[in-house]
Amino acid sequence: MNGLDWIFSALNMISPSSLTDVNVERVEEVKKEKNKKGEEKKEKKEKKDKNKKNKEKKKTNWVKKQKDTKNKQKKCSSSVLLLI
Repeated sequence: MNGLDWIFSALNMISPSSLTDVNVERVEEVKKEKNKKGEEKKEKKEKKDKNKKNKEKKKTNWVKKQKDTKNKQKKCSSSVLLLI
């Protein structure tokens, strides 16, 4: 009986309000962690999208340059033919 009395007295010392305060603090911490992870995911996605756009832009620029060089070659070859 002595052990049980000690347990009950210890349980009575712990107030329910202190337990809820701890739970509320933990819930707030978890929310902050989730928000932080969400922001990191958004930033990572934005960076990935930006890189993808830059790659596409470089590719289109490369294609344009190739077309320009082909057109220049055609013009040069046609002018050489006219001279001959």
